[in-house]
Amino acid sequence: MRLINYLVFVFLTLLSFPALADVECTTSWGTSKGNGSSIGQACSSLASSVQAINSNWVLDNTVVKSETSGDCYLKTKTGGGSAITPVSCSKIACPTGKKEPIIWWADRSLPSSVCLKKCTYLKPETAKCVSVDFEGGKEGTEQCGDYISTGGECNQPDPDPNTQPKPPKPPMDPSKCKNASGSDGYCKKPDDQACPTGYKQAMFNNQQICVKDSSNTPNPNDPNTQPNPPNPNSPNPPQSGCEQGAQYCENPPNEKACPSGYYRTFYKGQEICVKNNPDPNNPNPNDPNTNPNANPNPNPNPNPNPNPNPNPNPNPDGGNGLGGEFCEKGGKAVCDTLKDLSDFFTKEPTTSEMQSTPLQIEQEQIEAFKREDHVRFGQYCPFQVTTEKVGLLTVEKDLTWICTFGHQARPYIIAIGYLGALIFLLIGLRSKD
Repeated sequence: MRLINYLVFVFLTLLSFPALADVECTTSWGTSKGNGSSIGQACSSLASSVQAINSNWVLDNTVVKSETSGDCYLKTKTGGGSAITPVSCSKIACPTGKKEPIIWWADRSLPSSVCLKKCTYLKPETAKCVSVDFEGGKEGTEQCGDYISTGGECNQPDPDPNTQPKPPKPPMDPSKCKNASGSDGYCKKPDDQACPTGYKQAMFNNQQICVKDSSNTPNPNDPNTQPNPPNPNSPNPPQSGCEQGAQYCENPPNEKACPSGYYRTFYKGQEICVKNNPDPNNPNPNDPNTNPNANPNPNPNPNPNPNPNPNPNPNPDGGNGLGGEFCEKGGKAVCDTLKDLSDFFTKEPTTSEMQSTPLQIEQEQIEAFKREDHVRFGQYCPFQVTTEKVGLLTVEKDLTWICTFGHQARPYIIAIGYLGALIFLLIGLRSKD
């Protein structure tokens, strides 16, 4: 929704006349020139330029005739000469799409828009804030950028923490105002936030609290009027993801500055704290703006249901996987048969067993070769019912059901084929190509 409002604002700006914000004034006398953002600044600049050539000349007076015109009065120090030079001013249109950083308080949320040099700038979807040491900077401030100009004009001072008062603290989330008993009647007031709407600030046990409003007198929610009030501290306050070492946390905790080792930025229009880049020469893998796989959860558990027994015994009966109460009671015969099958398929005979086992060779009479066609065309089923003996069990294999299914499905398959051919033919007749 914020992006739509921004696009509508820019569209209306483009349809209107250029917004004029800053002013540029110029004047000249001979080879000397002066310029500035006001008539007075242009005259002072001209006087400095003249004095560089002849130090006997000084600025005497400045006259403003209109918003865009005026005069500069120069004279000599000895009073023997004077000069009057005209000043002309022109307004400069606000740029569109220009990016500028701003200096802001680290413990305050960034404004959605600011006025820079009489031009409106909007907060971008992603704005990175870093603590930097700059000349004349104020402690507890950050440089955040880059705000984007809309081309619109404004008439407010530039954001400057050195000269402007700090914005008021944001109100606390009412759902987080709970005391040790879980009640929302009162809670401890955060140092960097104001009491939520519907609460008033009060004192209890030498600490600031927020007390929920009430129409009764005295207020039943005030712990000072209760015999044994619970502690105003929140029960088990949750730690933020950044405090637990996550790559980033979705919101700076309680509007505070980001923890040590993190910087403030924006992701999908939401303010977040991102862990510092381990390799400044490459994109930060902790920043979701450059790495979509960055995880806001600290130390995720790959197995949400870990086995409490790290080395479970898969065969509690000792090795063959068969046993237990069923085999010990009524299922002994079944278990013995399954055990024989398991030994037959898995047990390898020893060398002595192979040597002691006589090799049985059966002699069979070989009949004369008789030709037989193994591949036949027509209605023929290649499967037959066979039996095989596996250990003590006789297993019967019967795959003739495949032939039975094919015989029953044959007319339907042929009908589907005819229908498909007919549809294909109709499509060809209807096509002009």
